[in-house]
Amino acid sequence: MNKPILGVSMGDPFGNGPEITVKALADKTIYDRCRPLVVGDVSSMEYAAKVARKVSGIDMKIRPIKAVSEANYEYGVIDVYDMSIVKATTTKS
Repeated sequence: MNKPILGVSMGDPFGNGPEITVKALADKTIYDRCRPLVVGDVSSMEYAAKVARKVSGIDMKIRPIKAVSEANYEYGVIDVYDMSIVKATTTKS
């Protein structure tokens, strides 16, 4: 069976969308039904994966891709079509 590709928005990069996305894709049955592909920003998703690991014990890896053809759709590794929309900055208080 050729499962459909499901594009998933990571949500607001400064909200809880990326963390909810990580938690949702930690459900293995998602990968039984479709080929999920997150569209968004890798840095936001990596941060969300760290938070999910620390807070919930969810161990998901983030894999940046630049083309849909690069996606592997394997459980445990979230393919993220990287839009590079969030710029990492540091601020001094």
